[in-house]
Amino acid sequence: MRKLLIALIIVVSIGVSGVVRAQDWERATKLFRSAAVTARTSPSFLRCNGSPSSSSTTVRNWIDCFGTFTLFGGNKYIGDFRNGKFYGQGTYTYADGRVAKGTWENNKFLYAQKPRRTDSDKGVH
Repeated sequence: MRKLLIALIIVVSIGVSGVVRAQDWERATKLFRSAAVTARTSPSFLRCNGSPSSSSTTVRNWIDCFGTFTLFGGNKYIGDFRNGKFYGQGTYTYADGRVAKGTWENNKFLYAQKPRRTDSDKGVH
């Protein structure tokens, strides 16, 4: 969302000034493309109807949304759903306490979420 907002600000400033600098146009184009990819791969801007739920029948109807699904046995998934399946960013917590946090596709864990670097990681204090 932040990328999309920055891109819109650039486009509006171009329209107001009437001057289009090549680097501004290129930056806005990249940000719009990046925001579009994010929107396609992360449907979490909508809350799933009926969330939280422990009913697989309810979850099957979750198309592109963010929700909480508690499975039989105490396992729980909190994250993005697409077509009734774990898809996008999410966290699966097993009943024994183990956690799988990262990117999901069609109920399969693809890879762990990469940790974000903080200023202290970069040596900035």
